[in-house]
Amino acid sequence: MPKIVELLPWKSFLDVHLKKDPGLFPKYLSQEYQLPYEIVFMDADTESSTKIRDIDNYGLISRINSPTRCKEQPDYIPYPFEDFKNWRIFIKPFINYIWKNRKSNSHYILFHNNDNTVVLAFFIKLFNKKAKIWLKMDANKTNLERKISDMHRCGGLKARLKSFAYKKIYRKIDFLSTETEETYSLLKSDPFFSHLNVHKVPNGLETLPVYENKKENLIISVARFGSHQKNTELLLSSMENVDLKDWKVYLIGPIEKQEQDFETYINNFFAKRPDLNDKIIFTGNIKDKKVLDNYYDRAKVFVLPSRWESFGIASLEAAAFMDYLILTDVGAARDLIPSETFGYILPESKQNEQNEELIKKKLTEKLNRIISGTDKTDSAIEERDEFYQSFLMKKIVCKECFKNWI
Repeated sequence: MPKIVELLPWKSFLDVHLKKDPGLFPKYLSQEYQLPYEIVFMDADTESSTKIRDIDNYGLISRINSPTRCKEQPDYIPYPFEDFKNWRIFIKPFINYIWKNRKSNSHYILFHNNDNTVVLAFFIKLFNKKAKIWLKMDANKTNLERKISDMHRCGGLKARLKSFAYKKIYRKIDFLSTETEETYSLLKSDPFFSHLNVHKVPNGLETLPVYENKKENLIISVARFGSHQKNTELLLSSMENVDLKDWKVYLIGPIEKQEQDFETYINNFFAKRPDLNDKIIFTGNIKDKKVLDNYYDRAKVFVLPSRWESFGIASLEAAAFMDYLILTDVGAARDLIPSETFGYILPESKQNEQNEELIKKKLTEKLNRIISGTDKTDSAIEERDEFYQSFLMKKIVCKECFKNWI
């Protein structure tokens, strides 16, 4: 009997992933097409991986034990051209799995457009030519541009051989997908990828909540605060020039400790602006979905000035609760905000001082107009609800590309 298998050569796989695209796509494809499924990941980080809960509700989840599970292991699964010795140790269990199950596994899902997934695709087709592969690229615009450039590189012999090999493997992948119109257009305009079976497949939600108009004067952001990607410094700097009146700002998510000591930055910010101490609240990470959904439900505005995103699932979650979105022009911003009744698109981050000042100016002006009542956040609710129906998982897996793949 055909079977869907998702291979995840990641350092850890958590219960939170089950509620996002790595967990939702196998689950809903299995339900729609009546096929068993299995998620296979490496248990390279025992402490985090054993936190997975509710496994019985999602089907079969298999751990591949790392033969080098020790303090010396890298922080991520290495790539073959960076650290071949460690890469071989980490990737070998997946190759063994593909070989042992070559006769029973018919459909494979691979995540991310990187060296490891391309190598796994090679071995899947080597051991079973009839196996069907879906590569979910999950790529932001900048990374995808870099990958496309690498594919056409005319440098040294090593680069040309790698490009030649990868093109051969990509041609054997049954279909590739990207999440946003921006990255899909990028692939379709490329002379190589445009000839492959490429589709736009957005990330999705399990359900859309019923809108009950419980909105309060709240602005929220959900992110890993202090990471370079999320650009929290710009958000806080903008808030210094916003007249919040009776509004409050809730920043929901963990505070970055690895990239920088962001706790110190926050303390310095409030030392400079003690008047904002009870206006801007860092909640910390919220794992309870009901509690998080309550914030989405009450908020009028969701803000995320990211420097880059492949999609931005938190933005979609906020949109489902009819929060007015204010996003930088990255990831799924244009897919989620087709008009200004849905939200407001800030300029794309160019990561230079002049551009950052422009984004800050636009964000400050927009928030002041919303708080003063000049700009509305609750227009066209029925239109927005109907539009976001297309992001339901049960509808996404019915796309023609999946019917042809199965």
